[in-house]
Amino acid sequence: MHPTGVVIPALAGQMDVLSPVMRGVISFFARYHLLPESYLYGLVDVQRVGIDMPTYIFGKVYAHGQWFYFPALLSLKWSVGVLGLLALAIYAFATGGVRRPREVFFLALSALFYLAVSMAGPLNIGVRHVLPLFPFVFALAGAGAGWLIRQRREWGYVVGALLLWHVVDSVRMFPNYLPYANVLWGGPAKTNLYFSDSATDWAQQLKWTKEWVDAHDVKECWFAYFAAPFLLPSDYGIPCKPLPTLDSMYEGDISVPPIVHGPVLISYGDLNGFEFGTKMRNPYQRLFERRPDDVIANGVAVFYGDFSLPEAAALEYVQQVRRNLKNDPQAALRSGQRAVALVPDGFDANLSLGDAFAATGNQAAARTAYTVAMGRVAEMEPTAQAYWRPIMEKKVAYLISKEQHQ
Repeated sequence: MHPTGVVIPALAGQMDVLSPVMRGVISFFARYHLLPESYLYGLVDVQRVGIDMPTYIFGKVYAHGQWFYFPALLSLKWSVGVLGLLALAIYAFATGGVRRPREVFFLALSALFYLAVSMAGPLNIGVRHVLPLFPFVFALAGAGAGWLIRQRREWGYVVGALLLWHVVDSVRMFPNYLPYANVLWGGPAKTNLYFSDSATDWAQQLKWTKEWVDAHDVKECWFAYFAAPFLLPSDYGIPCKPLPTLDSMYEGDISVPPIVHGPVLISYGDLNGFEFGTKMRNPYQRLFERRPDDVIANGVAVFYGDFSLPEAAALEYVQQVRRNLKNDPQAALRSGQRAVALVPDGFDANLSLGDAFAATGNQAAARTAYTVAMGRVAEMEPTAQAYWRPIMEKKVAYLISKEQHQ
């Protein structure tokens, strides 16, 4: 029991949803007290949260984390200066010149252990989740550079050049550090092509967006904003009407007209639709496939023109179905029909309509809607198919069993 009187659940009881390998590793460390229990609780919590968190990497959406995410991200987020110093350190240690094997082993093992745990986990939403390994890596890089300079003074010029490169990179990115990418990856303007969420956009651009709106004398606009509804563009005096996102659609209805008159602003974290787990469910996929007319702070895409966004408009009715399904199936059915009217072949629209028909007892109509949704599953990425196909098959099987017992 916690000193405050709150009963803390046993660690073992929190690991049921984890993979057998991860559960076994954490249990091993807990049994032999190799790591503080508070750390293991945190590790379990991160693993649990990440199970249903999709990943966006190299322009592809995955339903779950990918093992190569953090190594690739670090190669982008570390400057060429840091990568060069790390390469020099590896050379110094490989040649056997560093006479501190115990210290090197401690630093390297700690960094590699934390990286391995992160790579095995399902949560891939930014470099912040591997920040603890930075001090160990930087200490190793410093040790290797120091040894090389002591061996030959000429190495000092190489080390100095790499440090200067890192300093210039840091100054150049001030104050918008979040979307940083080194020149090997094309710089910060290209980060959104490879990664999403806090690797590119964590809703940090409102001050720059306000400056852009004022500079372009924009009086009306639409904005799909990554931090909504917790932080709103209107808080900064930005005159944009909201477009729905995965988070905002759960907090209230957002109506989208048949034609949206631009400019349309979309946070990069919403533009690629990774939170929906598949590009096929992305309500802004048609804009994602179009080159932005402007970009604000390497994190907000701007599109000029008039746009029809039926998938975004349907989200209002999809959410109404979920909200009314148990208490008012008829209202849910009406909302589901409106969603399908907007997107006749939409996955979420037909899934919601099928649920509404099932709730009203119309199994035949529910199966028809589910069949349309199941057809769209085949268009999803493999990991999304693996997630959604069993769900749809279970829904259809339930309807069949119900029909057989009638």
